[in-house]
Amino acid sequence: MPEKRKTKTKLRISAIEALALTARIDIAAKEGNMLSLMMPNGKPLGDCTRKDLTEIARAIEDAGPELDRLKAFFSAQRPS
Repeated sequence: MPEKRKTKTKLRISAIEALALTARIDIAAKEGNMLSLMMPNGKPLGDCTRKDLTEIARAIEDAGPELDRLKAFFSAQRPS
């Protein structure tokens, strides 16, 4: 069972949500549509304030160890 995370912000993002957000960011960047990207706080990126983005960044940082494990799992080479 994963350890309970200590959070630096009231916004909570699971490792899966953080991983999905990074994938959505990559897609939006390729499409040139970053400002309409929905963020975990329910606002489009274009409407987020610096404070909103700081909270999102801290929530992702809080999910860091779990996120690292997920990235390792999904990037591991699978036998054919």
